[in-house]
Amino acid sequence: MIKKFEFLSHTSDLKIRSKGKSKKEILENLVLGISEYISPGFNAAGKVEKKILVSGEDFKEIAYRFVEEILFLLETEGFLSGKASVNLKDNEIKV
Repeated sequence: MIKKFEFLSHTSDLKIRSKGKSKKEILENLVLGISEYISPGFNAAGKVEKKILVSGEDFKEIAYRFVEEILFLLETEGFLSGKASVNLKDNEIKV
């Protein structure tokens, strides 16, 4: 079984290496890593869904903004997702 993500050593923040065969899969596995770090063994059995739309100049900027949105939802609404379905097109993510 291929690991979908791994936690990397960092002095003060969380650092995750997300893996996948495509950029879409990398972003989806990033969500898994964040939820596993915040709440180990988290089960996404709930029916609540959130739509996220972010864009950027390149994949790095898109991924950064995507993580910002995930953390914003966690901080402001207590929302944590255990999975995501990402649509990546023309430097824009729709989740």
